[in-house]
Amino acid sequence: MKITHWNNVELAERFLRAAVGFFTILYLMIVPGMPLFFAMACVASLYLLLTALVAWDPLYSVIYKITALLNFNEHKAHNKMQTDYHYAM
Repeated sequence: MKITHWNNVELAERFLRAAVGFFTILYLMIVPGMPLFFAMACVASLYLLLTALVAWDPLYSVIYKITALLNFNEHKAHNKMQTDYHYAM
């Protein structure tokens, strides 16, 4: 699966997010707990389920833009090395 601007969560990660979110909500329905923990866990589980559903994570986008802005992105250097290697052959 190709990752694009609108799709930054791969298929395997989508399945993992959906499973973790679903089982966390199921666990919270069965086991009683503290109200604050319950609320935070529900929000986190819904976030995981929603990002798995739409295949886009806003936190990934923000982190990618920050690292690209600060030139911490090593993909450019790696792609340039591959291109130079192919031209040398």
